[in-house]
Amino acid sequence: MFPLVRLIIPFVLGLVGANCLLSYVALPTEVLFPILCLSACLLVVLEMRKVKLPHTSSAFGIATYLFTFLFAFTLFAYRYQRLAESVPSDEQAIRASVISLPVEKAKSYMVKVKSEEGTCILVYLAKEERAKALQMDDQLVLVPKYVNPTAPHLQTDLFSHTYQSYLFYSGTSATCYVPKRNWQTLSADSSKSSWSFRSLQQAMHRTYERAGLTGETGAIIEAMTIGNRTKLTKQQRQEFGNAGISHILALSGFHLNTFLVVLNLFLFVLPISIRTRRIVALCALLPIIWLYTAIAGFPPSLVRASTMASILQVLLVIGREYHLLNTLCLTAILMLCWNPLQLMNVGFQLSFASMLGIALIIPVLMEFDEVKEMYKLSFLNKGNLILRFLVLIVVITLVCTLSTFPLVAYYFGQVPLLSLFSNVFATLLAYGIMFFSVLFWLFSFWHGAQTLIASILNLLAKGMETLTSFISSIPHSTLSFRPTILEVILLYVAIVSLFLYLKKRTARPVIVLLATIILFSISRIVGNLFTLS
Repeated sequence: MFPLVRLIIPFVLGLVGANCLLSYVALPTEVLFPILCLSACLLVVLEMRKVKLPHTSSAFGIATYLFTFLFAFTLFAYRYQRLAESVPSDEQAIRASVISLPVEKAKSYMVKVKSEEGTCILVYLAKEERAKALQMDDQLVLVPKYVNPTAPHLQTDLFSHTYQSYLFYSGTSATCYVPKRNWQTLSADSSKSSWSFRSLQQAMHRTYERAGLTGETGAIIEAMTIGNRTKLTKQQRQEFGNAGISHILALSGFHLNTFLVVLNLFLFVLPISIRTRRIVALCALLPIIWLYTAIAGFPPSLVRASTMASILQVLLVIGREYHLLNTLCLTAILMLCWNPLQLMNVGFQLSFASMLGIALIIPVLMEFDEVKEMYKLSFLNKGNLILRFLVLIVVITLVCTLSTFPLVAYYFGQVPLLSLFSNVFATLLAYGIMFFSVLFWLFSFWHGAQTLIASILNLLAKGMETLTSFISSIPHSTLSFRPTILEVILLYVAIVSLFLYLKKRTARPVIVLLATIILFSISRIVGNLFTLS
């Protein structure tokens, strides 16, 4: 029933194995390609013999796993080494285009550029007005100094999550500093010769500013609607993290679903059949979905949501059944084939961990008699949609928090204790911001209506800011806790064991859960002893 689940396991193991090996050894991809071809030939031979010799079916399954593992291993190794080798040299002039707006730092402006060879570099320009005035797609000629490669194999600890490794897995090969005299902007004709979706995002940013959506509230609205997070202050990021709602600022399925609900309202008023409406939705909504994803800069969480939404639209048109777990696995395989380095990206991991929790945990919860009885209560009947919606928010928030907190603790070193409380109110405010932002753009031709909608957006964003400030100011609202990679694995084993027990009510998951708790405790004690020594 779920064939892609069995396929994605060797695929992910191949990617992880390649990352671990390449962090210590330089492995040429020329060695891997012949091995991959041999495994493919073995797979074909076994497939041909499987018809005549049925007992070879198990060997065919093993060969399929082997080929999938080697394919993923080779794919990751090729992409890893290609990015690691595309590091510019010190004092060597390069031509690049600006792909992110400047962000002010203490003594410089941070801006991401893309060279003519396709290499992404994080550049720190000496602080001056020229650097502050840079726009999307401006063409630069610069001479970098103090080039620092971001490849993890150049770092000391493989499993330590550093800012450098985050940049590498996000596609940035190096960081560098550029003094005032070492760069210049090309002429206006050259700098504006190419159009991109990033320039469209910047045009939307200017429209927000003209409507009066500026400052901290404007930064929240831009982050939640067009994916522009450069305007967020350090204090805002910290407050959203402490409140446990930083995911609200990262475009994902939550934002896309709200966006699509508003657009689907216009399709429901059309006097056409259901099948015709689905075909119109496929032809009209898919381009809009991917245009929106491109404007936001293709963040992993939004790409995942857009891919799953596209698959759902196609299945609705052809009349096939939709399986969330299969669709999630197919989406992961497609995204990792396109860019295997995404597997190590924190946004990719959190997005798929939350969706995996929804796909696996919620069906288990819905089987409980207590949950079924709760939904039969009079105040949660079908007529009371608001309370049912609030209960759904609480359940999804609880599941997503449980499925992502080991990763959140590992990457950020803290666990928000009030996230369940803050997410209920933040989700309602976020729905309002997304709904009115769609109306803001739909009524862009009517200045009066757009001004009114902008004032409503400002109030909602102010409410979001007040909520995060209040939650983060509560003493002990977060728990400082940074597990090791082994402890993260143990935490996930404990979560899986707990829900296996709740589903099957057998003793084996309890034994695994107790063993996991003991191993976790030993790991924490040993870690504390090493820290004290």
